[in-house]
Amino acid sequence: MPRWLHSAALILRSQAHGESDLILSVLAPDHGRMSWIVKGGKRSKKRFVNKLEPYTLLKAIWVARRSGLHRLERAEIGNLYPGLRRDPQKFAAASVLAEQLYAWTREANPEPETFRLACAALDRLQGDDPRVLPLTVLRILALQGYRPALDSCTACGRRHCRDWFFAAHRHGVLCPRCASRTAPRLLAPVCAGTAAFLRQALASPEALDLVMLYAGFLLQRDLPAWEVYQALTGQRSPQPWRAVR
Repeated sequence: MPRWLHSAALILRSQAHGESDLILSVLAPDHGRMSWIVKGGKRSKKRFVNKLEPYTLLKAIWVARRSGLHRLERAEIGNLYPGLRRDPQKFAAASVLAEQLYAWTREANPEPETFRLACAALDRLQGDDPRVLPLTVLRILALQGYRPALDSCTACGRRHCRDWFFAAHRHGVLCPRCASRTAPRLLAPVCAGTAAFLRQALASPEALDLVMLYAGFLLQRDLPAWEVYQALTGQRSPQPWRAVR
């Protein structure tokens, strides 16, 4: 028997289904990632108008089913994050974040911490702090057990160097000596660090490239939203996982 449930939910992606319906992929704190069908969502002029855009936080009521798609019945906007929609680069950054959230969360697996992190990050992406996106993606990876080692060489354990090299296949950094024994195509130079290496690295210009290199390696697939973000920001690095296969 269908169950009526209510919760906050963040829209990660939206796609057309038939002539008038929409399918939403959403993230909810106590239900994880879910797929909802919205009957008449494409043509709604009252019940769902302006409520079904990607990266919108909803207060939703839906009908849960044991198999197939859940059905969204009612929704109110919790946060539209308007600052993202006025700036193409910020909207693209939100797309990169949503792409990572979709990739790293699972159906029907509660994700309360990831959900809170995502909502806070979208709020902060409306500002101009360049650390928000790399810090958030890194935190998502950490919540899934994939935080890279950035404070010591993953091969020899050395902790203090003038220069470091990030190696996705080693899940962290290498010192120059260990990096010299690794193919250059598998390495990405990063800024020097100390005890505060992680914070310093994430505030540096190459921070986002480093984090997305690692995320792409772990997922082993192209990241379309990352490509769009690079195009809008003038970056032209290749899809990150291809360099480290």
